[in-house]
Amino acid sequence: MNRLFILLAAALLVAGCTGETPDAGTPVTIGTTEMLTKEGVSPATTQWKWQNGDQLTATANGLTSTYTYSASGWGKGNNSRFTKEAIGTASISLSFGNSNLIADQQTEANYRLADYITGSGTLDFLTINATLTHQYTDLVVAFSKGKGWENDTQFNNAISGASFQFSLKEGKNCTAYHSSADKKLFRAIISPTLLPTGKPVKLGTLTFGSDANTPAVLRNRTAQVSYNNSYTEAQLKSARMTVNIALNMDCSISVTISVSKPDNLWEEIIVNNPFPAN
Repeated sequence: MNRLFILLAAALLVAGCTGETPDAGTPVTIGTTEMLTKEGVSPATTQWKWQNGDQLTATANGLTSTYTYSASGWGKGNNSRFTKEAIGTASISLSFGNSNLIADQQTEANYRLADYITGSGTLDFLTINATLTHQYTDLVVAFSKGKGWENDTQFNNAISGASFQFSLKEGKNCTAYHSSADKKLFRAIISPTLLPTGKPVKLGTLTFGSDANTPAVLRNRTAQVSYNNSYTEAQLKSARMTVNIALNMDCSISVTISVSKPDNLWEEIIVNNPFPAN
């Protein structure tokens, strides 16, 4: 009887111990996120805006937690151990997007994910307030109607069905995002370390579509686009480079390049040189 009683008491003691939950600490949340550079890269917007499903990763004291954005703001982090007590006074690093090249940016989701953003934050009681910086270059190719087109409709149909692939260093390529909001724009977010420099240097290849709206003479044809790029990686980091191309019906082009940053510094290079279609 005594032995049975002792065993039962021991079992109850073990059960009681395993049911106890140690103090996990107080979870922290994301507060304000100030973007220091570039007006923004989200299509059809003038400034950066977080979108549903965006994920911001915070790291401190060897712990990492990912926060997901929704209409109501930033949700809870996915790591219950990422607490005020665990972080203490440690510095907090934050990141969004992908540091590796996303070679296919044809969808808005991939284009947005290519925008690698990093920064640091401080803990204000239970809230992380962060300062973030775009690390890469928002490369925009803007086509306009040049000479030889019958009318605006013919040009618009031709460019709407086209695609553009950027030529990068290390033999890499990147297919551009072609926004339905403005079919004259092709864009991609790329590390400035991958942008070739030279005079001239190949920017990429414009490929016309095969649909009935594309002028028959241009269907499935390609045009090589080159430009002068003497900008340094430091100049292109966190900047938007816009390459304005007046496209003629014979596929010769006129190129204007501008690089913009939030302090409204602009640099322009104008070159006029024909590049026939293949």
